[in-house]
Amino acid sequence: MERCFRSAGLATGNGSAPGMSPGSSSVAERTMEHVTEGSWESLPVPLHPQVLSVLRELRFPYMTPVQSATIPLFMKNKDVAAEAVTGSGKTLAFVIPIVEILLRREEKLKKSQVGAIIITPTRELAVQIEEVLSHFTKPFPQFSQILWIGGRNPGEDVARFKELGGILVCTDVMARGIDIPEVNWVLQYDPPSNASAFVHRCGRTARIGHGGSALVFLLPMEESYINFLAINQKCPLQEMKLQNTTADLLPKLKAMALADRAVFEKGMKAFVSYIQAYAKHECNLIFRLKDLDFASLARGFALLRMPKMPELRGKQFPDFVPVDVNTDTIPFKDKIREKQRQKQLLEQQRKEKTENDGRRKFIKNKAWSKQKAKKEKKKKLNEKRKREEGSDMEDEDMEELLNDTRLLKKFKKGKITEEEFEKGLLTSGKRSTNTADLEISDLEDDC
Repeated sequence: MERCFRSAGLATGNGSAPGMSPGSSSVAERTMEHVTEGSWESLPVPLHPQVLSVLRELRFPYMTPVQSATIPLFMKNKDVAAEAVTGSGKTLAFVIPIVEILLRREEKLKKSQVGAIIITPTRELAVQIEEVLSHFTKPFPQFSQILWIGGRNPGEDVARFKELGGILVCTDVMARGIDIPEVNWVLQYDPPSNASAFVHRCGRTARIGHGGSALVFLLPMEESYINFLAINQKCPLQEMKLQNTTADLLPKLKAMALADRAVFEKGMKAFVSYIQAYAKHECNLIFRLKDLDFASLARGFALLRMPKMPELRGKQFPDFVPVDVNTDTIPFKDKIREKQRQKQLLEQQRKEKTENDGRRKFIKNKAWSKQKAKKEKKKKLNEKRKREEGSDMEDEDMEELLNDTRLLKKFKKGKITEEEFEKGLLTSGKRSTNTADLEISDLEDDC
């Protein structure tokens, strides 16, 4: 099993977070000695005896608050975000769960399979974490680790990956700055977001005088991208004919998805990610979302059903036949994850039941026709009450009041003089010529 640690933007600790290694500063040691949260044995999930032995060797008999708070959550496969000061024990807070989770896997890691990736913001922190981790992987020969940071040739680090057959499956993340020796093929499942990235991807092979090949998969409707690259990047391409000896792996992938929810969800996420990336492609005149054959693409990802996403809303897929299985019933092979999922399903069912019970209270077990009749009766009573409240005023008085209101609005807006306003008030009851001269359009403006 290979482990990768590389510098990136996700911070897992302060750049000077020693506190976790035998070479810690005295300040950090004193901090950890005086701020403790019980022994390691007090955790709800017992740690492996070898892990406890390493902790004793490192002279860490007690947990710190951040360790006590986060390790139980990690052990339940929760997503955790933590912030703590230097020397508070953040490194062990995630290193120990990584080792414990890998030890508890029902399906053991295969040769060269990556079990965990730790990403740090600085090279210095990556080196420190790698040193701490080495204490915990040493008792377990089935685990190995690799430190992958910038500023040096990673050839020695990636030598352990040679069993992969010298194939690099790359994204734009690997397009620049990575010098991996003896890469024979670069496979690009999807075209890069911009043309220059295509050349940099290809540049991961045929380095320092060695030969190499790069392959990109294009759909028939995307073939104009070949001419675009030839003109824009001076990079001619040749078509590679499909081999007749290719194996149909889709039935096997579908069977894996039906047997393990983790595989099912990975396929769905990969499909959604592909569609969303395609929609944002810089060469949108060539890579047009509306031209994609979603049904064929879904079959290629071995999907059991179409996901719900905005890009597919309102579309029909007669060429895609979903499996006749309720995908909610597909379990995780990992029993811990499945137990957590079942717990979440129960909570969701309780919530839906509570909401449905609230809606039923509104119905009160009455027939729909009776509820409608009750509403109609209430409406008629309200109308009758309104008529009775306004019955003290005669129609003629009401008309006079409305005319006076219109005149006041006209006066305030400066459309008539004070003399015209007073005259209108005097003659409003008699509907004199002065008030009758108010145009209909003016009245509409005042309403």
